[in-house]
Amino acid sequence: GMKIHAIFDHDAQSLDIPLMKLAHRYKFLPEKYDTNTTMDIFGNYVVTYTGTSPGKLLDNVTIFMLQSPDLADSYRTWWKLLWDLLPEEEPKRKPKKR
Repeated sequence: GMKIHAIFDHDAQSLDIPLMKLAHRYKFLPEKYDTNTTMDIFGNYVVTYTGTSPGKLLDNVTIFMLQSPDLADSYRTWWKLLWDLLPEEEPKRKPKKR
């Protein structure tokens, strides 16, 4: 029952990423802000992955997991700021018919 809100790299707009189908809402970064890093915030945890590309992990991956209520709340606040600054998300894509 958890609602996923996601911010994707600009490049992800043209890909069929499973998380987009699961996300309740999502937005895209402008192209000049694409990175090879992903961040997840849930509960008291912040997990940061470097070595990612939209929809996949690359060969050289580093994962950091922080467990701290204060840090998780701070990251959530920064994430909300970014969310609020981004334009409204694109309409959800309909699943491709097989």
